[in-house]
Amino acid sequence: VDAVCYSKFLSERDYQDFEQVFRFFEVEDFVSYSDFDGLASSILKSGADVPNIREKFVQFLRGNTAAPRRGDNALNSLVSAVKNLVVSPPAPAPIRRKVLLLDEVDVFFSDAFYGQPYLPSELLHDADGGSVTGYNLLLHVWQRRGSLSKSKQSVAVLREHMLTKQLLSKFPNLAFLLEAELYRILDSVSQFPAGRAPRFRSGEDAYTLDAARGTIVYTDPRTHVPTEKLSYGYVTAFTYFYECDRGKFPPATFREAGQSSSKIGVLPVCGALSYSEIPRLYAFALGMTGTLDCLTEKQDALLKEYFFERRTFLPSTFFGKKSLNADRGEKKETKVVRGTRDDYFLALKDEMAEAVKEGRAVLMVFADLKGLQDYNYELHRYGGVDFPRYAAPQLLTDELDNGKRNNVVIKAIRPYTITLMTRAYGRGTDFKCDDPGLVKDGGAHVIITFFPEDDSEEKQILGRTCREDYPGSARKIIFEEDIKPLGASEKRFSAQEKPWDEYLAECRAGTHERRMVAMDAAHENVMARHNATLKACEAAEQRQWEEAARLFKEASLKSPAVQGVED
Repeated sequence: VDAVCYSKFLSERDYQDFEQVFRFFEVEDFVSYSDFDGLASSILKSGADVPNIREKFVQFLRGNTAAPRRGDNALNSLVSAVKNLVVSPPAPAPIRRKVLLLDEVDVFFSDAFYGQPYLPSELLHDADGGSVTGYNLLLHVWQRRGSLSKSKQSVAVLREHMLTKQLLSKFPNLAFLLEAELYRILDSVSQFPAGRAPRFRSGEDAYTLDAARGTIVYTDPRTHVPTEKLSYGYVTAFTYFYECDRGKFPPATFREAGQSSSKIGVLPVCGALSYSEIPRLYAFALGMTGTLDCLTEKQDALLKEYFFERRTFLPSTFFGKKSLNADRGEKKETKVVRGTRDDYFLALKDEMAEAVKEGRAVLMVFADLKGLQDYNYELHRYGGVDFPRYAAPQLLTDELDNGKRNNVVIKAIRPYTITLMTRAYGRGTDFKCDDPGLVKDGGAHVIITFFPEDDSEEKQILGRTCREDYPGSARKIIFEEDIKPLGASEKRFSAQEKPWDEYLAECRAGTHERRMVAMDAAHENVMARHNATLKACEAAEQRQWEEAARLFKEASLKSPAVQGVED
């Protein structure tokens, strides 16, 4: 049984909750919990349902020079010896049918994953297992980036370099893909002009540094959750060099991490695995969501296409008799703030301060980590709230370890407590309101600082308060600039009569339809690449190198930036 969720934190939490049950029934070896990328990586590693793409890709690159794996000679000798023995055939192992449990199934069938590929990449290792040759080649490019450009001339210069030739001696069939790979390297390093700030593209600057371990951790743009399994390919490699030059990594730690990690070195994409094909690998697949009633017709049709047809509704134990925003009048209405970012900050602060002064617990939900950090900085700069019971907010982010994160969740629903959190915690996080004083003063107040991307996300975030029979309230306070991607504006709002919430929901519905059309087109494209990858693996197995090269190139053509890194 594979239980999978978009959030590694929620997945780990759920496993810990049930671990003793699994052990009691002695099934712990047959149950695994992971996030979507973790499951995709484990499927590839096993090679049971789809080929181990990384292994086949390296087999192709090595070509006729492929040496037996370490231990193969000893293994072959052992096999020969065993063949000369007469032994009883082993009893056949029982066949276990595979089950997939998809938590938050609507996230899996959104454009964050459906129509998107998992892109396994493979660091080209030297004979000793490190990546010194590739590391040194990228270091050479980094140090001479001022004289290199995205041009045929620079590609030709790198092709003739000694380090490139060393790589080709180990991976002869890399020659089929070499020009494209060198161009990717040059394209990435061009984003780091010498003496100036990097020109990061979308998502590439959403990272934190772990100096002690010498690692960079990105926030996944699809789930808004930090993960070490994500890479932006050569941009990530050059980000390591950039941060080292700025003194953010100790040189010795950096070099050691750089030569052995899965991020620094020649790191080609091996192909593409379509996330949408994962449910088809299982005998049984079950999905769970708290927002089944929020699914659009398109999402509902997708679930049926993948045989999620039988529906069971289980009333939530958190569904109570209290009404959200009871007796709040205009205070529950969505507020859109015009003016400057300072005006917006003050509007958020005023809403927060009013709730705190009433003795409420406040949950402030931000679209991303940067928004959270910016607000926290401004709040500290302005001196917080002028109120005797005010305490600086606690932060709920994936930078915390599980123990600290759980502690923040427990403390969040207490009187006069402010918690700033990213949108990922708007799903699945159990904030329990059991303080009598807090219940008397109105429970938890949720402040949403962005317009949720669909009805499902909005319902999930609102569900962090007013749980069971406890009171609660929520309000959206949004900066006008942030509604423009929806095609919304103050001017257009003023020209109609609906309140902000209805108006923005209509705008969102229009963008959602366009996203669904784009999602279908993306799915068609990624399935072509998925099938090309499987055929490339077959060609590599048959040692048809030119055909394998053509197919691997087709599969990785115009690969998105986000790549999957092997554990």
